[in-house]
Amino acid sequence: MKAVNMMESFVHDVIERNWEDLNMPCSCDVCKSDVFALTLNALPPRYAVTHRGDLYTRIQFLKEQFYTDVVREIVNAARVVAEKPLHDV
Repeated sequence: MKAVNMMESFVHDVIERNWEDLNMPCSCDVCKSDVFALTLNALPPRYAVTHRGDLYTRIQFLKEQFYTDVVREIVNAARVVAEKPLHDV
């Protein structure tokens, strides 16, 4: 197994499930990607290289505080992107 940043798939899933709740002025791929990248830059990576590490990391994702921290960073990133999108709205 190669080293995988488990945070990427988790953040992607949370963004997809909650995108409408963010009330973004734009829902294009550029804005979604920018929110995704800014969020990942604000959170510590969670790498796993074994099946056991993968399971341990997924258990951490189930903790309410962890989920809250991720959502907070997504909201912060969405605010930045909404204020200064990389394209004309």
